[in-house]
Amino acid sequence: MASSRRVWVKALVVALLVLSGCYPLVYRPRDIANARRQFRIPRAVSFQSFESYPRTSGFFGREGLRITGTARFSESQFRAYVAHLDDENVWEPVAYRDYSPSIGETYSAEALRWNALPIPDSLAQWFGQIGFEPDGLGLQDGVYYCSVILTVRGQPLEHNPAAYRWHPVGRSCSELSESEHPTILAFAVLDYEQRLIHVHIQFSG
Repeated sequence: MASSRRVWVKALVVALLVLSGCYPLVYRPRDIANARRQFRIPRAVSFQSFESYPRTSGFFGREGLRITGTARFSESQFRAYVAHLDDENVWEPVAYRDYSPSIGETYSAEALRWNALPIPDSLAQWFGQIGFEPDGLGLQDGVYYCSVILTVRGQPLEHNPAAYRWHPVGRSCSELSESEHPTILAFAVLDYEQRLIHVHIQFSG
C-alpha cells in the first residue's frame, strides 16, 4: 500500500514538473512567434517585456489566451519597419500557430491597415466595454493597428436547414458592430518617439 502511494506521489510530481516546464519550453516561444508573425517584428528586434497567460493548457487548450509585449527598435530597424507599414505585400493575412481559427477566410480592405494616432474615442470606449486595457492608448505620436477575426453565419447546411455554416473573417476593429464579438483581437501601437511597439493579442475564452 505504501509502495503504491509512493508511486502515485512520484508520478504526480513528475507530471507537475512537466506541466510547469511547458511554458518556457513550448508555450512562451510559441506565443512570441505568433506575436512576431502577426506584427511582422523581425527576430533581430528584441522584446523588452513579454507576458502571456494562461501558462498551462486546460481541458480545451489555453482558452482566453492573452499575449502582451513591448519591443524596441534600433534607428535603422525602425526606419525599415515604418517604411513597410503601408505595403500590402507585407501586411497580408498570417495564420496563428496552434490556434483555431488560425486565419480568416476573407479580410476587409481595412483589416490589416495601420492608422495615425490618437486612438479614436469610439475605439477607446469599445475597449473599455470589453475590459481591454492595452499599453500605448494615450500616445499621440505614432500609429496603431487593430484587427479582429470574428465568426459570421453563412448559409444553412443542406442536410440540416436549421443549422448554419460559420466562417471566420478578418476586419478592422472600427468595422465591428455592437452585437459582434471578436474571436481574436490583435492590437499594436507604434511609438515614434521611443521607437517602441506595444503588441497585444487576445483570444476568446
